[in-house]
Amino acid sequence: MIGNTSNLSAYGQREGQRSDGDFVLALDDFRRARKRAAVSHVLGRLRGQSLELLSFREVTQKLKETGRHDLGVRDIPVKAIVGSVGRTTDFDRDFLPLHKRDAQRWARVKVASMDVKELPPIEVYKIGESYFVSDGNHRVSIAREQGVETMSASVIEVQTRAPLPVDAQPDDLILAAEYADFLEYTQLDKLRPEADLRLSVPGQHKELENHIAVHRCYLEADQVKICRTTPEAARYWYDEAYLPVVETIRERGILRDFPVCTETDLYLWIIENQEELRDELGWSIDSASVIGNLADEIGRGAWPLYLRQPKQLLSSPKSVMQKGRKRQSKWMQQRFLNRYSQYLFNDILVPFSWQAGQTTGLQGALSQALIVALQESRQSGESDQEGAQLLGLAISEEARPPDEAAAQMIRETFENSCREAGVDGALAIEEGNAIGKISERAIISDLIVLDRRFLSANHDHGKGTPDRLRSLKQAGRPVLLAGQATSPLKHILLALDGGTEIGTTLFLATYLAERWGSQLIVLSDRKRERNGDGQNDRVQQYLTLHEVEAPLLIADELKASVIVETADAQKCDLIVSNWPATGRIIGRTPSELIELLIDICQQPVLICP
Repeated sequence: MIGNTSNLSAYGQREGQRSDGDFVLALDDFRRARKRAAVSHVLGRLRGQSLELLSFREVTQKLKETGRHDLGVRDIPVKAIVGSVGRTTDFDRDFLPLHKRDAQRWARVKVASMDVKELPPIEVYKIGESYFVSDGNHRVSIAREQGVETMSASVIEVQTRAPLPVDAQPDDLILAAEYADFLEYTQLDKLRPEADLRLSVPGQHKELENHIAVHRCYLEADQVKICRTTPEAARYWYDEAYLPVVETIRERGILRDFPVCTETDLYLWIIENQEELRDELGWSIDSASVIGNLADEIGRGAWPLYLRQPKQLLSSPKSVMQKGRKRQSKWMQQRFLNRYSQYLFNDILVPFSWQAGQTTGLQGALSQALIVALQESRQSGESDQEGAQLLGLAISEEARPPDEAAAQMIRETFENSCREAGVDGALAIEEGNAIGKISERAIISDLIVLDRRFLSANHDHGKGTPDRLRSLKQAGRPVLLAGQATSPLKHILLALDGGTEIGTTLFLATYLAERWGSQLIVLSDRKRERNGDGQNDRVQQYLTLHEVEAPLLIADELKASVIVETADAQKCDLIVSNWPATGRIIGRTPSELIELLIDICQQPVLICP
């Protein structure tokens, strides 16, 4: 652009029409503006914010200019002017003057017109929603000082490869420049123009380039596709590796929990976290599980702490215990939203005890877990959705570490059993407190399947079955206690105690009837009818809503013996109920409940959070 010299003569003509007093007042305004600039500079340093004007030349170089377009004269927002073509050291980001030498000129411009809107249009370049002054820096400074919101400008729009972030700081240019280099390298802005691959941490676009290179190697090693160019490999990576993870993030609304992150930030963290968890746990964890479970545990706004230290999620069982009811409600809310699009039990945790080379609770739990995994996998039909997987966990509470040869043998036994059944499975081996280890790993699972012999194995320094079962409530996940024989889980008895919240219990039982085709029977007691609040009616309405037919049986009192007798009489092969929070779920006390599970009831029992 070439400055309009007629503007200068106009200034001179108007200056002659103003009094010397106006000029003196304008100089006072200049001094006050400089003081505000000095204060802003100090506060900016304390806050770690830069108040420098952005350099038009630097921005266009870093963002890779691709073209220009004349937009003509129009009104532009004054606050959107963030940079200058050649005066970046004369004014700060608010266009407050920085140098004493500008006093005379600044004052002359202000005296020329007490309303800056009366002056000719300034000349600017537009990048994104931001503007850079090429002629009229002093007029912009006066407009800011007068509180003017818009001013007339002759605008030339500059197209760049990467967008300029809104309210960009000089440091943001590093990110923008890296993004522009990445787009130039991959051509994804042309191949996939809808893609938004911005990151909030410098240096991470190189990680994306590494991901593309790895994906390219996999494709070529398997001779699936031969990528002749990097952009071609980038396109395959975007479609096959990146987009499925990001679509899951969008579907589950995870990004709103991390307001300082971009989708690509979360993608990188999830992939890296998968690798860490795989190495740490000995399991292969898919990205959907990481998104669905770990992100829930992190909580809203926790990115700065947890996404830098994801292993804290698995190393703080005490904090996990304290989350209690919140974890349970989160699990139910998330699974309720995803019940039709995904499995309810995608990752099934199968713990068992390993003492002196002998396993306790492996076969019963594994056989029953395989039934669940196969039932879930059948829901996918002809889709490309992968089946549920078993996450085996052998826990040794002995002082000495397990023998490596024995560990390898038990790992092969578990994984071969899964493979023969057509189910994905992997075994990890842990040392330490059994319940603590289960609670840690429950974070990335959807269901815990246990053989009841595991509960009766007294390895917790004097703690027996009741304590073990009660302690499992801290995991915040449903627990399926295997019965004396493996059950097909096709005939379900849902036991509803009069004083119990039934949200998750009813939800799970309905899911099994609706998605698995299991027959459901509801057992309630007269206490619920005497309450007069229509609890049983609400249960029937819920079942009708989900097109599930289930007879309602009413018992005088919901005792353990009544539940067992009803289950036997109705030929039920699964009992569904709640955790023994008060001892009123099945029977009168937690001890009576445990006796039911271990000694009386032959069927498996699904205990809901």
